This record gives sequence, C-alpha cells and structure tokens, in this order.
Amino acid sequence: MKKLLFFFSISLTLLSSCQRSFDEKCQLEALKETQTKCPREITPGITCDSIHYDTTMRSMIYYYTMSDEYDNPSTIAAGKDKFNDALRNQIINSIELKKYKENGVGFRYVYFSKSTHNVLLDLHYTPKDYQ
Repeated sequence: MKKLLFFFSISLTLLSSCQRSFDEKCQLEALKETQTKCPREITPGITCDSIHYDTTMRSMIYYYTMSDEYDNPSTIAAGKDKFNDALRNQIINSIELKKYKENGVGFRYVYFSKSTHNVLLDLHYTPKDYQ
C-alpha cells in the first residue's frame, strides 16, 4: 500500500510539473507574439494590441482596439450574437489553437473602443464551448 501511495504521489508531482511547464510555455509564447507581432491590423478597423496568458484562468487573452465603423457600441451590440458564433466556430476549426485546446485552455477576446477606451465586447470561451 505504501508503494502504491508513493507511486501515486510521484505521478501527481510529475503531472503538475508538466502542467506548469505548459502554462509557462503559453505565457512565453503570448509574450513573444506580443513583442514581435503587435500591434497588428487584423482588418481595417480592428487591431490586435497584445496577447496575454492568464495562468489562474488558464486562458489565452487577446486584446484588440476597434476603430472607424467598428468603434460603435450600438453596431457591436446588434452584431454580437453573430460575431460570438463566428468566433466560436473559428476556435473550433483552428489548427493553430490545437495544442491549447488539447490542454483545456480557454480563450478570451477583449475589444476596446479607440475613441473612448471602454470595453465594447468581452467574450470568453471555455473547453466546453469548443469541444
């Protein structure tokens, strides 16, 4: 019985260190992506400002600024459901996000107004949303 408990505790320790390593890799990847590719225009009126990995939430967080015709709370509110569905489908079908999805990482997208700096849209997807 003591041997079984010993092996169980070793396995648990190894599993948690692997998890920690994956989370640390995610943090570094997000930082590197931000430093090398941000800010970058996704489409006219939408700019990716930065990417952050939150270890507590186990979520990759993407920060965007919306300008021009997208910088309008009523326009965003009117199209929120369609946008939410399209973004969820993009996550489901994304090959680039595969390693994150396989490890149960969530995805959060925060869109700010360029003119007011207020949050226009904040969408969070957990593994149950994309599996």
